[in-house]
Amino acid sequence: METKIKCGICDEKLFKVIYKSKISDYKDSNYLISDSDYGKHPQIVRCMNCSLIYVNPREKRSNLEKHYLNLNDPDYQAESENRALSFKKILKKLENYKADKGTILDIGCSTGIFLHEAEKLGWKTYGTDLSEWSINFAKNVYHLKNVFQGTLEKQKFKSNFFDCIVILDVIEHVTDPGKLLKEANRLLKKDGILCLVTPDIGSPTAKIMKESWWHIRPPHLFYFTSHSIKKLLEKNNFSILKKNRYTWYFSIDYLWKRVKKIKNPVFNFLNLLLEKTFINMVKKWVVPVNLFDSMEVYASKKNE
Repeated sequence: METKIKCGICDEKLFKVIYKSKISDYKDSNYLISDSDYGKHPQIVRCMNCSLIYVNPREKRSNLEKHYLNLNDPDYQAESENRALSFKKILKKLENYKADKGTILDIGCSTGIFLHEAEKLGWKTYGTDLSEWSINFAKNVYHLKNVFQGTLEKQKFKSNFFDCIVILDVIEHVTDPGKLLKEANRLLKKDGILCLVTPDIGSPTAKIMKESWWHIRPPHLFYFTSHSIKKLLEKNNFSILKKNRYTWYFSIDYLWKRVKKIKNPVFNFLNLLLEKTFINMVKKWVVPVNLFDSMEVYASKKNE
């Protein structure tokens, strides 16, 4: 069952439809991190007041949480070494602000790849995730002790406890991003640092690909631009320190399996041309992916 919502920044009820819904039923598989069923999405709208782009109507929060609770995503973990390359870069940048490291919280930590890398560098790590499978993997494989299943607010962390909080490709999934940032602000120390990564629907790539853009997927409830993410952060008492474009690292095999599913004439042609020759020869190669369509933002708490 779906429910209608107000804008996630200004609470405006009026909106303009950008993309009509192309999904009739929701499956747990739609919520996999490695999902590649591009082209399916709920109705996507733009706020008539502040221009935030978001899904409306959407599934009820209780239904959404059930999807994530049941999430089991071995394809995500299969790329763990490549994903770790991106995470190591973030950790290095965080050291520019926190040379002595300290406590770090990963909200939506999945299987714990980021926290595993952070722990090796000397951080005191904590994480939360809705997926039982992911948390069990983090505990049993990476031996992470302070990872907890459930929403952030259920964990009852102390105020001013963390030196750093990361929200990596998560804020677009939550039903109330403002509430999440408000809680993150409470949890951070006075000189704490927030790092978040989220797709940029205002990027040239998103504008060119429109509904074929790979970040338009059923689990994404909000689509931010540089302007809207800045507005949301400031509303919740954060000041942006630095913003750049996020780079992923994936095997060619992983990427190609997803490119094949993009409904676009150019990609269809490339598939026919390269599938049985070139791709099989290089499928294990690891390549950086940066199409300038994902924001990597570092922010601090505003001085009170």
